[in-house]
Amino acid sequence: MTRRVLIVSLTVGVVGVSSLAFADRISALIDNLPMQSAESSFTVPDTEQMLNSPFEARGRDATISIATATPFGGETASASGAVKALEAIAERNPGIALKSPEPRNEVSGAMAYRDSGSPLLTTVGSTSRVGTEENKDTPRSQATKLFDEDDRAWRSTIYADSPLVGSIVSSNGSPSDTESLVKAVKGARYVLLGEIHDNPDHHRLQAGIIRGVAGGDRSPAIVFEMIPETFSDVLKNIDDTTPVDLSDLAKKLSWNDRGWPDFSIYAPVFQAALDSGLPIVAGNLDRETVRDLSSDKGANIPAADRKRLGLDLPVDPALAQDLTAELKAAHCDLLPEAALKPMELAQRLRDGAMAAAMIDAAEENGSAVLIAGSGHVRKDRGVPSVIEGLTGKSESVAVQMVEIAGVDADKASEYGLSDETPAPFDFTIFTPKANETDHCAKLAAQLKGAAEASSSTDGAAD
Repeated sequence: MTRRVLIVSLTVGVVGVSSLAFADRISALIDNLPMQSAESSFTVPDTEQMLNSPFEARGRDATISIATATPFGGETASASGAVKALEAIAERNPGIALKSPEPRNEVSGAMAYRDSGSPLLTTVGSTSRVGTEENKDTPRSQATKLFDEDDRAWRSTIYADSPLVGSIVSSNGSPSDTESLVKAVKGARYVLLGEIHDNPDHHRLQAGIIRGVAGGDRSPAIVFEMIPETFSDVLKNIDDTTPVDLSDLAKKLSWNDRGWPDFSIYAPVFQAALDSGLPIVAGNLDRETVRDLSSDKGANIPAADRKRLGLDLPVDPALAQDLTAELKAAHCDLLPEAALKPMELAQRLRDGAMAAAMIDAAEENGSAVLIAGSGHVRKDRGVPSVIEGLTGKSESVAVQMVEIAGVDADKASEYGLSDETPAPFDFTIFTPKANETDHCAKLAAQLKGAAEASSSTDGAAD
């Protein structure tokens, strides 16, 4: 049986091994190992930590011993840094020869192995993948590192094999990674995590980010778009000393009755907050309040509420037009123009309510995290913009989660993320798609049914 020694960087993780499942098993082992330094204290491990798995393409079983090293060549992994680290390791271990990694790859791991021929040290697993000129050397981040350690599998399955799945990119589509995202949100006063409501993976990612942010001297409040102010007393009654029954909490919040996707897919977010001892805060207005305030074009909104909700802040005409177009598209161009203006005001009311809740929560807890639809967390005209307008400070980090749109939509630029058209988010995480329901057909049927019902009622009245 061949003995192999895998050397990896804890801060980068294992990628490009024989399969993601195998990489996850290795990662689980690595998490339990002590950190060593590649420059001085690294030693080839004994057989205490082993993993038996078909490793090679020809299917031979291999006993793999795991060891860890700090990032090669300093805080940033690089091919040249890996070479220097491996040379130092090989020099201290005469039984291991050295084969340099491919210089075009940014190396995150290296493998020392003894085979039937002469022993050699070679690289395995690169954060780079080589493809077309456009995506050459583009890192593929593992967003699943944000999931819990026990179950990293994606819940959604549509387009799950897209090369973009799991990738994290910056606003202009340039590659980023989990560590950069977590570092950014840890340093922000306001963190906004945008989602597609019915995608369970988006909520698992939100939960992972919350767990990454909490701890030390940080106890951010978790603010929910899905919970209106009328349920604030329910949240205040959560006792830190008593385990919370999430099913009971869902009932007290009338969650499913208010039309949100089933509470079970949001449960990871609540559990992450509760496990970390973080306060849960209502962030929205209830529908009746929104309806009342948006009637008569908002003429009946009290001055104090206008100020608190940021309704007196100047609005960029181009962004207002963009919001109108977004609302039309979201409703499949089926709504009459007369219905759009009240909807625009309703959007601003909700953004303002969430911004006010975030400001108050951060004032009390030092920072706040918002769980909301991606449209609300846009930095150009969403909640972060209102927060900046009300506080005079730019202290927000916004993350959107985007479902893969199709088989061929495998580049960030195809989602409008480029130097020319940067996204109004600091980070974008790509995930599989949850479902392919034709929402436009569903909405058309609902509107047709409502029209027929109204016509039937009018006829009966006549």
